[in-house]
Order: sequence, then C-alpha cells, then structure tokens
Amino acid sequence: HSFNVQRVNIYDLEGAITYSTDKDLVGTQRSDLQQYKDALEGKRTSILVTEPGKSYIPLDQVWTLRTFYPFRAEERLRGPVGEVLGVFEIYQDLTGDYAEITKFQLVSIAISIAISGLIFFILRQIIARGESIIEQRNEERRRLEEKLHQTERLANLGRMVAAVAHEIRN
Repeated sequence: HSFNVQRVNIYDLEGAITYSTDKDLVGTQRSDLQQYKDALEGKRTSILVTEPGKSYIPLDQVWTLRTFYPFRAEERLRGPVGEVLGVFEIYQDLTGDYAEITKFQLVSIAISIAISGLIFFILRQIIARGESIIEQRNEERRRLEEKLHQTERLANLGRMVAAVAHEIRN
C-alpha cells in the first residue's frame, strides 16, 4: 500500500502471465521484453517509464517504475540457490515521490535565491560603506596636502623675508 504498487504480474518460463492484479492480462504472452529475458537469467532490472500528463507542463508527467525480478526456489537462510521458476513484474507509481522531489528542489532553489539576494544586499551595503570611508579618507588627504603646500609656501616666504631682512641690515 505505501509503495504505490499499481500492478503485479507473474510470468512463467514461456512468457505467459500466470497471475496478475489486472485479471484481463492473465494468460497473455509478453516474453518479448529484454528485461524479462534478463530476469530469466537471474538478473534484477528496473526501468523508469515516463508518460506525458494531461497538460503540457513537464511537472505533470506520470512516472512508473517497472521492476523485473526472478522468482527462484530458495532454501531458508542460504538465499537464491535454485533455478529460476518465473519472473515478477511490478509496476510502481512514483509520480507522488517525483512531485515531492520537484517541490523540494523548487523550495531549495527559492531559498538559495533568497539567501543569495540577502548576501548580495549585505555585501552591497558593506561595499557602499567602504567606498564612503575611502572617499572621506581621500578628502582628508587632499586637505592635508593643501595644508602642507600652504605651509611650504609660508616657510619659503619666511625664508625669503629673513634673507631680505638680512640684506637690508647688511
């Protein structure tokens, strides 16, 4: 019930369906599938089948997992020891699971975008504050350079006045 199993088919060695939860399939031949042939060799295989939904939105697809599993004679606690007696085919509806995964992905993307936007805003504020501090320091440096030039001019003027005064005295 919790695995959303839609249908179970049991095949015999000739490829005929001997049991199915869909009574119309009992007795039909379906041995042309490669997965069925692999299961007869003892290999488990699964294929994911997607079918378009009712609308053109890709999120509306129907996802079905078809699993082919060999049915073997087993001894207790030893695992598979006997030959393959048939094949189980299980149709499992994964649409709800994929919808939850898609919702989770969309929520993750939205949260990532929101966090990125917040980080961008914070960094933008930090950069703006840094730029204002740099501008204040540049303005202060320009004022200090102007003061230095004025002081140098006054010092030169003082030297020139001292030289003129010395010449006048001489």
